[in-house]
Amino acid sequence: MDIKLFDSELKVMCVLWSEGDTTAKHISDVLKKEIGWNMNTTYTLIKRCIKKGAIERSEPNFMCHALIPKEEVQEAETNELIDKIYDGSVDKLFAALLGRKKLSAYARAVCHNTGSRTAASGYFIICFHVVCCMVCRNNNYYIVFRNILLALSD
Repeated sequence: MDIKLFDSELKVMCVLWSEGDTTAKHISDVLKKEIGWNMNTTYTLIKRCIKKGAIERSEPNFMCHALIPKEEVQEAETNELIDKIYDGSVDKLFAALLGRKKLSAYARAVCHNTGSRTAASGYFIICFHVVCCMVCRNNNYYIVFRNILLALSD
């Protein structure tokens, strides 16, 4: 993905991804309710996204359409996290993750029983469990780690 979206722009995109094509007014209403942004802030961010090629505007009523799929942005954000924080190393990411989270008895049993599986497949199983534990608390963890797990499972 060649477009870099900042957190505030991603909030606009999230409304479009969850609700589909909608008016700028509706996006503004949703973000006012969720975040407290005023209409001018939201419209400025929508216009930035249009300029970057992430949103397409059509008339009547300033209709907005997401030009970038959510999955593409998720993959780019995941890759950026791994490159920026973990020097491009998935191993370092998993080491950090596993070092901070105590594994449940179930996860330890899964690790112990991986036997003939490859290291990547063992990571996959362990991290899948850790991710499942985190999903309830923060959907962003799920997005990032799901993409990593899919990459490892190839």
